[in-house]
Amino acid sequence: MKYQFLLILLLVGGVAGTINSLWCYYDILISNEIESLFEWYIVPAGFVHGSIVSLSIGVYLLFLKNLKFILKILCTLFLAWFVGYLCFNVIICGVNGDVNLSFSFEMSTELFSIPFISFGLVLIAFALLDSCKDKFISSDSTKVLLSTIISGIIGSLWWWIAYGNWHLSVLHGCIWGLLIGFTLIKFSPLIYAKQK
Repeated sequence: MKYQFLLILLLVGGVAGTINSLWCYYDILISNEIESLFEWYIVPAGFVHGSIVSLSIGVYLLFLKNLKFILKILCTLFLAWFVGYLCFNVIICGVNGDVNLSFSFEMSTELFSIPFISFGLVLIAFALLDSCKDKFISSDSTKVLLSTIISGIIGSLWWWIAYGNWHLSVLHGCIWGLLIGFTLIKFSPLIYAKQK
């Protein structure tokens, strides 16, 4: 059942990434400065990007969430960095259409900071919101949806600020967050069974 959940989460995340990349490909709501920047290859890149980020949420919920505090923080930070690294490079490939341009940073603070602020923040924000959500909201479904939507917005905010279209982080975060949130709600007995 765990692997079925991860597979479905992976596919739903890919669908969310594809929807978001189609907004880019068709230049919908994008300012004139970056219009026509996105070619067809942003669409498969969006699928892969959405899948990777979604899978990280599933891995966190199934395998990291119930670890001892320090181990959970270290593993979550490493996973967030790794996911950010992969997603940044996948999206750069999707923007430039050249696989050889990616998968390298100069050995500097960029190697550590860029992956966190470019899409690694999705997992970090989700983990923080998930750990404190019981204190603020009473409805379980609302908690899950708010956690996924807010983490989706926060996670893509830096990317869209860099492109001068911060408002797209709200659109993309809401689309991704709703689809992933409803998937988590559907599988909530599996996800939250260990906590009760």
